Amino acid sequence: MRRIVAVLAVVGALLLSLPASAGNWQLDGGEPWAQRVGPGLYAGLGGVGCGDDHFCHDHDAWHSSLIGSLDGTIGIFWRIIPNLVVFIDASTALLPASARGMADDHGFLFRTVGGAEFHVPIMGWIEAYGGFGIGFAFLRFRGELGQLDQTVRDTLLGVDFELRTGVTIYPFSRAPGLGFGPYYRAGLVYWPTVCHDVDGDEHCSDPDDQDHLPFIHHVGLELRLNF
Repeated sequence: MRRIVAVLAVVGALLLSLPASAGNWQLDGGEPWAQRVGPGLYAGLGGVGCGDDHFCHDHDAWHSSLIGSLDGTIGIFWRIIPNLVVFIDASTALLPASARGMADDHGFLFRTVGGAEFHVPIMGWIEAYGGFGIGFAFLRFRGELGQLDQTVRDTLLGVDFELRTGVTIYPFSRAPGLGFGPYYRAGLVYWPTVCHDVDGDEHCSDPDDQDHLPFIHHVGLELRLNF
């Protein structure tokens, strides 16, 4: 997790340094950025995975990776000024899993987050941004113990503190509010409730060691439309 936070801090510094290195620039972007102030929608498609922790990678838990997952996000935003965007979004994801002794094992993630982003126009057609959000996360892994004919479920409910960064390109002069680009989001989740269920016999607890529980990272491409 420390590596993720460090990377995002470096990206945040670049948000301010890159436009300045380009020579003549305006923090508010000038025109056509004034046309992009107001409400909008965005949708993202990519992958999601667990962080490097015991829950997702140890031999005695679920193993999940970014490769093979599918994550979709939809959200609304309001660009208050060219640099400041507030947002709320929701995403669902299917995660591949490979736990020892399990068959038909997979994961499901739902999370919804609201927050704010700081955007830096680099040119008239490209911007970089970094942001922070807080919301709710639900993560469940499920598998079948074939030899024992049992269904096992691990369910986690938590508070998602999300860091995000990305780049948006606006290539269409006739549609200045339409853009697309890559994004990365790190969900630094606090999980107050973890439940273990075997054939309906469910036991929930408040884990003492959050280091053994997953944080979530999302990578993908998104489409943004300013009205």
